[in-house]
Amino acid sequence: MNTTSGQGLTSVGDPAPDAWDVGDGVIPTPLVRSSLRAGVEAADFWTVMTMLGAPQMRPDADANVVRNLVEHCGGVTGRRVADLGSGCGRYAAEVRRHGATEVVGLETSEILGGLSATVNPAVRVVRTSLSNIGAEGSFDVVIAMSHILFINESRDALRSDLRNIRSAMPDFGVLVVEQFAIEPGVRTWGPVDGISIGEQCGLQSESLMLHEFEVQKDGDPILGERMQSLRLTQDEFEEVARDAGFLVSDYYTEAAADGEISLMWILRAQKGFNYLSDIDAFLESWLAGEHERNGLSRSIVVDSDGRVRPEGTVAWGQGASLSRNHPEFLRCLEPAVSPLVVELVTEWNLVTYSSCEGHRITCEPREDYSECYVGVVAFSDIHEQAVVNLLESACAELIFDTVRPRVRQRPLLGPRSSHAAVDLLITRCSPNVPWVDYQIERDRLIQEIVRYLTRMRLED
Repeated sequence: MNTTSGQGLTSVGDPAPDAWDVGDGVIPTPLVRSSLRAGVEAADFWTVMTMLGAPQMRPDADANVVRNLVEHCGGVTGRRVADLGSGCGRYAAEVRRHGATEVVGLETSEILGGLSATVNPAVRVVRTSLSNIGAEGSFDVVIAMSHILFINESRDALRSDLRNIRSAMPDFGVLVVEQFAIEPGVRTWGPVDGISIGEQCGLQSESLMLHEFEVQKDGDPILGERMQSLRLTQDEFEEVARDAGFLVSDYYTEAAADGEISLMWILRAQKGFNYLSDIDAFLESWLAGEHERNGLSRSIVVDSDGRVRPEGTVAWGQGASLSRNHPEFLRCLEPAVSPLVVELVTEWNLVTYSSCEGHRITCEPREDYSECYVGVVAFSDIHEQAVVNLLESACAELIFDTVRPRVRQRPLLGPRSSHAAVDLLITRCSPNVPWVDYQIERDRLIQEIVRYLTRMRLED
C-alpha cells in the first residue's frame, strides 16, 4: 500500500467540546465539523479519522515533538523538507518555524490539503502520494510521521517506498520515520456530531497486522476501511532500510499525550544509491520499439546549469532515462558525453541507463562540480565482466594530467528488483582541478576512448 494521507494511523483520545488546537493556534469547532461532514460525504476515510483525532492535537505537544525531531536531524535551517501524508499540516508548519527554507506537504486527500492551506498557509501542499516525491525535487529532510510507512502489506513494499524516497534525497540526507507500538485489540474514535470510528486490530501473521475500521453515524455503519500494517522488530526494520539505501543513524522514543509510545527512527541516506523507479518498463522499452514508454513525451530542456533534463525536474541526479527507441533519445544526451554513449549503444549494442557530462554546482566557498559518467546495464555475471573488460581496455593506456578514467560496478535498483550496472567515470585527479581544465581534458579523454572502441570494433 502506498498511502500518504491523513497522518497515518492516529492514537485514541477523548474529544474536546469546543476547539481543535493545531499548528499555530486554535481551530474553531465549526471548521472541524465542516471538514468532518465533507469527509463523510466524500467517503474520505483519512479526513474522517483526522477530524475525530483533532481534539487531541495541542500546539505545545506538536512543538515538543518537532523540537526533538529537529534536534535529532541536526537542525533544518536552510534545508528543504518534505512531510509525507501531511494531513492538516500541523507538523510541517512547526518544522517551518525552525528555519527550513521550504516545507512541502504531500497529501492525497483534497479535503485535508485544503484544510492545511487554510490553517497553515506557510506550508505548500501538493496533492500527490510518496511515489511522486521525486517530481517535487530534492529534499534534505523527509518526515514520515504517524506510522505511515508501516501501512504496507510486505517488507518488499516498504523497501520499495523507502527506495523511492531515497531517490529524491541527496547523499547523507535525513529521513525521520515514526513507528507506533500497535497491539491487537479494539479502539474507538469520537464521537463528534454523532460520527465515530471503531477499529478491530488483530495479528494476520507474525509480522503483519490487519486493521478493520467502521465509520458510524449515530451507531449505524456508513463507511468501512480495511488495511494492513507491518509489525517489525528493530533489526528487521534496519535491514529493510539498509537495502533501500539508508543506514540507521539514531532512534529515540516519543510519548503522546495519551501515553502511547512511538519509536522515532533517524535514517541517513547513504552515498552511491543508484535507482530507476520504472526499471522493468525501461528495460522492456529497449527491446520493443513499440513499447508505450517510447511514446511518452519528456519535454526535454537545458537548464541554467547546462543539464539536459525533463522539464520540471529540479533535483540533481534526476534526468531522462530513455531507450534508444525513444525519439528523444539523442536529444536527451548532453553534448560532451554524447559521442561515447552513441558508440556504446549503436555500435556495441549496450544498454545505457544514465549519463552526464559533469556540471559546475557551486563557486562558493570554493568551485565544485559533478563528474562525467556513462552507466551501462549488465544482464548476467558473464555480461557484466565483459563490459568491465571492454571499458577497462579502452582506458588502460590513457594518462592525463588532470583527469583519469575509472570503471565502477554497483547495483542499479528498482522498487523491487536489482540489476548489475557498470559505470565509466571520468574523475578529476585532485579536488583542486579547475572546472575549465576538467572540461578540456574530459573532452580529450572521451575522444580517445571513442577512437579506441572504434578501432577495436573495426579490427574485429
